[in-house]
Amino acid sequence: MKFDLNRKLINAKGEPMKDGGREVTMAEPVSQMMFAASQGGTDEKMKCFDIWMRIRQNPSEVELSSEDVVLIKKVIGESMVAGALGQIVYVLENKC
Repeated sequence: MKFDLNRKLINAKGEPMKDGGREVTMAEPVSQMMFAASQGGTDEKMKCFDIWMRIRQNPSEVELSSEDVVLIKKVIGESMVAGALGQIVYVLENKC
């Protein structure tokens, strides 16, 4: 299934999150966390690397399997704050 991770993340005030004055998309923290994933063995880390590559190549139309979505949720769920996590999970679960 294809997902648009180029959506802007929203802060607690309902405004776009910014980093150095630039609006942050969902693709940025997800790809960073997939790149830096350190749990699991070689196979799981290589799946994270593959997902990272797909996000970086085309963040507005990322092809992800249901297994990819489960892995992303596992990786980002360990360290991402609830507000950002919830927005991303809603996109991955087609709730918005």
